[in-house]
This record gives sequence, structure tokens and C-alpha cells, in this order.
Amino acid sequence: MKKEVADIKQGIPVKVHLATSMTIDGNSDHFEFDEEGELLHMAADHHFLRYTEHQQGQATPVQIAMNGDQVRLIRKGPRQTKLLFIENGETISKYQTEYGMIPLHVICDRLIQELDAENNQGQLEVHYRLKNNGQTLGTYRIKLQFES
Repeated sequence: MKKEVADIKQGIPVKVHLATSMTIDGNSDHFEFDEEGELLHMAADHHFLRYTEHQQGQATPVQIAMNGDQVRLIRKGPRQTKLLFIENGETISKYQTEYGMIPLHVICDRLIQELDAENNQGQLEVHYRLKNNGQTLGTYRIKLQFES
């Protein structure tokens, strides 16, 4: 028997495992953590994953929208981040700082989305670079897995 796909009001609890690697100014760092989250199915190819990231004593709400061949990442902390990823594509996002908005070029080198909506599980892998005024600010790799 097939499971019913939940609507927006019925988020499905999921366990989220996230591993992030970054290199900024030649310095590399790696973070890995597990969080409780919620998966929401909007349409056949449009899904939201929400969770709150806890690190260094700070809680940051995160929302990932998976919509066809693109992924949008929104982090709502002291510095709000909105990034749009399209495989082998470049998008422009704005990054809010205490000095004002900074335009960021998001160059997505790899984007893999695997979602099993029936079993409420999947994974997402994103490799990207951020640039401002032609200068690379950092390179990032995100690997996220979730399951109910």
C-alpha cells in the first residue's frame, strides 16, 4: 500500500545529518551534526526541508527548497543568507551584513538531489563557490541526508 504524501500543513518529522566543508583564504574547516527537522511536500517536484542548526551556542533556522533542478538555501541567523543553486550555473544572491547588502555570485559546480518522497528520505550534495567583485571568497561542500 502506498503512503500518502503530506500537504504543507502536515510536515513529516525527519532526522537530518549535515556535513559541511569550507575553504576560505586557504584555511579549511569541517562541521558535522545531526538535527531534528521537518519535510514538507508541496508538489511532485517541490519539497521543503526545515531544521534548526545548533552550533557554537547559536540556533539558526534553515530552510532548503528543492524545486526541480534547483535548490534554494535560506539561513535566518544574525546574518541572513539566501543562496540559489543550479548545477553548472551561476546565480546572484544578496548577503546582509552590518555594513549593508553585499552581492554574491554563487557558482554551483555540483548539485545532486535524491529524494524518495514515498519514504520521506533523501540526500542533497552541493559543491559551490562564492565570489564578490570577481574575487573568490570561499569554496563549500555540503552533504545532507534526511530520513523519517
